[in-house]
Amino acid sequence: KEGMDDMTVRVGHSRVMEDTSRLFYDEKLKDLSLLGRIFLGIPTTFYQGLMAKLTRADHYNPFTRTAIIYSNVPAIARHELGHAKDFSERKFPTWYAMLRSIPGIDLFQEAKATVYAHESMAPKDRWQTGRYLVPAYATYVGGYLSLIAFWGTGSAPAAGVVGLAALAAGHIIGNMYAGLRKAVDYVSGKSKQADYAVSSPMEILTEAAPSKESFLSKVGGKL
Repeated sequence: KEGMDDMTVRVGHSRVMEDTSRLFYDEKLKDLSLLGRIFLGIPTTFYQGLMAKLTRADHYNPFTRTAIIYSNVPAIARHELGHAKDFSERKFPTWYAMLRSIPGIDLFQEAKATVYAHESMAPKDRWQTGRYLVPAYATYVGGYLSLIAFWGTGSAPAAGVVGLAALAAGHIIGNMYAGLRKAVDYVSGKSKQADYAVSSPMEILTEAAPSKESFLSKVGGKL
């Protein structure tokens, strides 16, 4: 949907050097400030790309407008695309990315991405918000609550208990929502509705996908 223009999705792989170089030659990224590309884009792309290779964790890089997806769960993939939509609405995306370093801002950004993911899914799939995205959001909340508890009590065990309680609450609430949603959708018939469509402006690259050069050579150099 809207906000997905000029975006790249890498499925099952990351390309650290290629995405870093794209910061300076890709026309889709020309509206990002030069300082933002140098001092934020390069280290972010290197760090996230390398961590993705090691942990196979889904994430969105606002500087290269690239989502790297390893999971096969639609809700998780759409959460990362939700970040792209959120950033597309910002007049100064570089500053918006920097704001994430301020405590609490990440809670807002993660919530926005989750809302967009939920809204974009077909009704029959929205139970995944409770099953996957609510517990994931609870990890952010639990981290902050643990810090608050540690500052208040000075006790690491107490902080750990508070954090685990937040995680448990997120899983319980999320799975309760998922179960209720499945039941309601089944009764109402929404679970039988058609699946969602793939956004056409999005460039999706898989590890097995041929390069543009090899593709063009096969079609006689013309597209």
